[in-house]
Amino acid sequence: MSAFTDAIEANTVGLEDVYVGQTSCCPTCCDALGVTEEEMEAGLEDGSICEDEGGFSWHHCDCCGSSLGGNRYAAHGFDKNKEVVHLEICEDCLIFLANGDEPEKWEG
Repeated sequence: MSAFTDAIEANTVGLEDVYVGQTSCCPTCCDALGVTEEEMEAGLEDGSICEDEGGFSWHHCDCCGSSLGGNRYAAHGFDKNKEVVHLEICEDCLIFLANGDEPEKWEG
């Protein structure tokens, strides 16, 4: 394990199945686009709602905890009650969760 994966493990305690992208079962994602759950689901399926393009933020990454400014992307996990938990994650975490690739250099 690395400091990066240790940070992810520490920041996602209690969450299962953390994955990247928007989802129709997340009220935060639906509210951000001003759509209902049904509209979000249909839009993601037919491509009328594009995948999350991210946006710049100074807020820490909800996954690794990095406080460096940068793009943040939607991600989700499920808590012990199987409720969806919305996360805003950095590019390093996006790549790691999607592909399993750790950053060569990481500053937490």
